[in-house]
Order: sequence, then structure tokens, then C-alpha cells
Amino acid sequence: MNERSNVPTEWLMAPIKRYVENAYLIVFFTVFICGIATSLALLHEEKQRLLFDEHVAGEQFVTRLKSVLGNYGREVTSFGAMIQSMDEPLTYDVFQRFSRQFEAIEKNKTLRIYFAQYVPLSQLDIYLKQQQGLAGQPNFQIIPTGPRDEYLPLTYGYPFAIDSGFDLLSDGFLHHDLIQQVRGKKSLSMTKPLAVASEAGIAKPDN
Repeated sequence: MNERSNVPTEWLMAPIKRYVENAYLIVFFTVFICGIATSLALLHEEKQRLLFDEHVAGEQFVTRLKSVLGNYGREVTSFGAMIQSMDEPLTYDVFQRFSRQFEAIEKNKTLRIYFAQYVPLSQLDIYLKQQQGLAGQPNFQIIPTGPRDEYLPLTYGYPFAIDSGFDLLSDGFLHHDLIQQVRGKKSLSMTKPLAVASEAGIAKPDN
């Protein structure tokens, strides 16, 4: 009789025993899923924080850059106005003195300054004779040669002398269109660094 009554009990205990033996797998799987969910939530929160910090840093950088460029623009404009206010032709010695003052204000030893003078066709002969005398170069010419309505030849460079005479308004100049645009708007603009031939070889302004 006792043996017959144990049969149903054993039948019930078998699945319970299997469940207990596999319970740790269920707990592990549950913890694993919760860990993934928590990690994704933390990752999303960290990503949002980084994006916010990046946005704030970007705005601060743009604000600072605008301020620096604004100050630089005013200093360049002042430098140009000082040259334009001269009643006499600009000599290389005077240009060097102005450039040193500007360099001292900027506190930038890698600064490169170039001066190009606007010359209408009607004033071409006068300009050539003037520069031939000021520069002591009797063979001074504007290059590329050929008649044009207007010219903008590189005249002086600082801190080194350049092979002056190249016309920035010529079609062969890389930034010809930008030069025309800036002249029309009478505003400041930035180009990529230029390579300008000098007495010491090829001088490239720093980035």
C-alpha cells in the first residue's frame, strides 16, 4: 500500500526538482537582461551628455574665434588705413616699419605681410617708373605682361623681400575671383596659405 501511494508523489517531485536545478539559469538570464538594459540607458545618457558638452564647447570656440578675428580685422583695417593716409609713395623702409609695429601688436613671429597696390591702366606707366625708382629695379615690370583694365601687383613683403610685380588680378592667380569679390564688398576675407617667391626661395605663410 505504501509503495502505491509514493508513485504520485515522485511524479510531482520530478518536474519541481528539474525546475530547481535550472533556476540559476533563469536568474542569470534575468540579471543579464537587466544589465544590458541598464548599460544601454547609461550609454544613452552619456552620449547625450557628451553631445551637450560638445555643443557648448563648439559655441564657446565659435564665440572666441569671432572675437579674435574681429580684433584682427580691426587691426588689419587700421594698418591699411595708416598706409592709405600717406601723402607720399610708400617705400619699402616705411612698409617695414609699419609691419614691425603690426607684428609687435600681434605678437606673432610667424606673421607674413604683403602689400599690393591697385593700379588702373591709366596710371600704369606712372606706377612702373615710380617702383623702378623706389625699388632700385630699372627692369621692374608687372607680370604676367599684357594690357588689362586694372592691376594689383604685389609690391612689398615682410619680413623678407619678395619677387614683386605679380598681378593678383590676373586670370592666372589662384584666388582671382576672391580678390574681385573682396574689392567689391570692401571687406576682409581669408584664403588658404599662399606660396610667394622670395629672395630666399619659396616662402610659405604658416597655417
